[in-house]
Amino acid sequence: MGPISNTPRDEAHIVYLRVGEEQAVPISEPSLPTAIRAICIYRNDPEFLFAEPDPRLTHDDDVVVLARANALKVLRERFG
Repeated sequence: MGPISNTPRDEAHIVYLRVGEEQAVPISEPSLPTAIRAICIYRNDPEFLFAEPDPRLTHDDDVVVLARANALKVLRERFG
């Protein structure tokens, strides 16, 4: 592998989430795993916003998160 790669390693996963009405909460809300970090948010525009430390998710946001493998099940249950 070279110095730049878009392939995550075994433990790290890049996940794209679409936020529904019931999921419009701060990303640090207790029901979400602590093993995820929002990277960026697409909101009403083709451009993305870098995520703040604790972004508030709004309905129809597309969120890109970095997640540990052990958080994937909870993300699937929460975001479908």
